Amino acid sequence: MADTKKYYYLKLKENFYDSEEMILLQNMQDGYLYSDILMKLYLRSLKNNGKLMFKDVIPYTPELLAQVVRHQVGTVKQALHIFQELGLIELMDSGAIYMLDIQNFIGESSTEADRQRKYYNKIKAEKQLEIECKEQCKKSYKTSTPEIDIKKEIELDTDIEIELNKDNNEQFSLPSVSKKELQIQYENEFEKLWEHYPNKKGKDQAKNKYLLARKQGITYESIAQGLKNYINYIKSENIEEKFIKHGSTWFNQKCWNDDYKISNQTKGEKVDKQMEILKGVHNGSIKVD
Repeated sequence: MADTKKYYYLKLKENFYDSEEMILLQNMQDGYLYSDILMKLYLRSLKNNGKLMFKDVIPYTPELLAQVVRHQVGTVKQALHIFQELGLIELMDSGAIYMLDIQNFIGESSTEADRQRKYYNKIKAEKQLEIECKEQCKKSYKTSTPEIDIKKEIELDTDIEIELNKDNNEQFSLPSVSKKELQIQYENEFEKLWEHYPNKKGKDQAKNKYLLARKQGITYESIAQGLKNYINYIKSENIEEKFIKHGSTWFNQKCWNDDYKISNQTKGEKVDKQMEILKGVHNGSIKVD
């Protein structure tokens, strides 16, 4: 049966390890580890003509390469950095790694110059394509996302006053922001609310519940308004501090949705009412089970 397998091999010159790059590399601390990694990357890239990218789709991260070359992840990361500094590899924005000298080690010697030139042109073309894609994305973003000027002031004083300078009939199209930027925004919002919460117990739990609520689409304004209502309710009903909900409880139970009904009785009227109840119990007109 004929052998139909396709074999790949490196054709190294006898002075391969006498090049300036290899001498510098092997004279470094852990240099022989780096040269071993370099050789394994050369071999791994042969099937793809010098390009390291799994199935031409998935980039080789340092973690993946560490498994391939059987070295520590930290050693692989340092090796990649050194290879790039020595001009041995080219790292693309797509995550692809090109072994720059690979064309010198494969094929016939008569075609080395043309092959090397073609290989570098391929890398150059891919880099140019990435640049053009970035420019196109920028232009698309500028034309599709209008300039927006939204004045939004939220003042949280002791009464948690909220003022929004926003026309209810106007529709806004906000530019997309990263998850990290949203996280920072939500955390800042929580700190504003927490500054005015009357029973500051369980901050971490309260913060986690607030962040979850915001990610689920609940607006900052609705939570702030709920807190304002709760604080007004506490003041109006003269609720003692020990009966005020812990911050973790209030946020965990989504108490901004509660209906805080405030009675019209003054503090004096409440005291009088309590006295009437006590007198009724005392003279027997009000029975207590």
